[in-house]
Order: sequence, then structure tokens, then C-alpha cells
Amino acid sequence: MEIQRTLFNSRPGTEDLTVLFAGESITYPKHSVGPQIRDYFLIHYITSGRGVFCCRGNMYRLSAGDSFFIFPGELIQYEADEFDPWQYCWVALEGRHVPDLMRDLEVTPDKPVAAPVNARWTLAAYRRLLRCLEQGGARCGLQSTAYALLILSGYMRDAEVSEGDGAGERSVSHEQVEQAIRYLALHYYQPISIGRIARELGYHRTHFCKLFKQIAGLSPYQYLTKVRMTQAALLLQKSIPVQQVASAVGYSDPLHFSRQFRKYYGMPPSRFVEQGELL
Repeated sequence: MEIQRTLFNSRPGTEDLTVLFAGESITYPKHSVGPQIRDYFLIHYITSGRGVFCCRGNMYRLSAGDSFFIFPGELIQYEADEFDPWQYCWVALEGRHVPDLMRDLEVTPDKPVAAPVNARWTLAAYRRLLRCLEQGGARCGLQSTAYALLILSGYMRDAEVSEGDGAGERSVSHEQVEQAIRYLALHYYQPISIGRIARELGYHRTHFCKLFKQIAGLSPYQYLTKVRMTQAALLLQKSIPVQQVASAVGYSDPLHFSRQFRKYYGMPPSRFVEQGELL
């Protein structure tokens, strides 16, 4: 029995790149699609099982970790294995920049199969895209486009690894930490779970924190505190009340904020305001 979930984008992004829909499926043995022709780009990422994909007279036997790319106007067919049917995620794209992105990935109708460098990271990006479409909202269009670019970037790094001696794997770790840094820097005012960030990037919390500190020089919590305290100091200089400053930098409890501020700057917010200087 097939289990399938398809989520449509109610707020399309830009003309350059738009996510039309995305989904995931657990297929039954020998489940077949096609022959058919699509009028959009469609990427499947296989999470488990096996199957075959046919395009331009070529047959590709694929398994977990592989992806197959469907191009507009191409006659394709794919079928799940009889004994180990595959499960996969997919995303449908259109936009004037998508053909250029495919060329950057070196994926073509004659070479429609690729594998990302880091399977956990790629699956996390697909999951975040699905969650974005499920939640909807005014930001869904832009966010879904961003997640689609993250997914595509995973295949681009695959080409880099084939040329190196393991530096590509280190690059993936660096980029994941940089992604986490950007997230913390942009969302410091919200409740943040380091454990959740680690899971979405495909890591155990302990390993992620160790990796983050190796690359950034601070633990995720220390970095988040640094961002929050820096922003708090700037706001206090504008004579904004301490309670409002606390809320603006992600602390629901003003007393907890004051304790953290004093620990970081060596003085309470009230004294900081009196001195009128940024340490």
C-alpha cells in the first residue's frame, strides 16, 4: 500500500525560482509512474529502498542516497523494486533560473542522476521545505525558495568533493555551522532550541555543539548570548526600558535577562545605562 503526502505552495515565490509543490512517498512493490512528460522540473531524493528510472532510453538502477532529476518535455518512467520498494521525497520547481542552476550542478537529461554529499543534511533540507509548505503563511513563498536553493546547493558541493581529498566533507561541516550562525544571528529575538537546530542539520546535539565550537570558537549558546547581549546594549543606549529590551532580544523574563546581562558585561543594565557607553 502506498502512503503519499503532497503539499502545494499557496504563495509562489519569484519568477526566477518557484517551488510548485513538494512531498514524500512510501511506495508499494513495483509501483510505476509513466511513461509521461512533465512541464516542470522535478527532483526525487531516495531515502530508502531501490528502483529504476528511465530517461532517453537509459535505465538507472538507484537506491537510498541517490536522486533523479526530471526535466520539462522529457519522456520518463520510474518504478519501485519488487522486493525493496523505495521511499523518496520530491520537489517540483519552475522559473527562468532553474535551467542555469541545473547546468551549474552538471545535471542534464543525459545525466539525470546525482547524489548529494551529506545525506542527512539533504534530508533535513527536504523536511524543512515540507514543514514550510505545511505551515503556509505570508513568508512561505520566499522561505520555500530558500529551502529549494539549499537542496540544490547540496548537489553542487558533490562536484567539489570528487575533485578533492576530503576537503569537501569539511566544507559541508563549515557551511552547516555557517548556516546555524546565520540562523542565530537573524532569529536571536525568538525562543531558540539548539537541540532542534542540531537535529534539522542531521546531528546529535553534543556532536553539533562540538563542531560549532571548533569552527566558530564559541559554543552555540555562547554565540547566541553574544548576539543577544550586543543587541541589548545597543537598545539600552537608545533609552529603551529594560523590560522591552529583554523581550526584544529573546528573554521573556526581565530578571533572567538582567542576570545574563550582568554576567556578560560585569554590571546590571541600569548601571550600563547610567554610564552611557558600549563596552
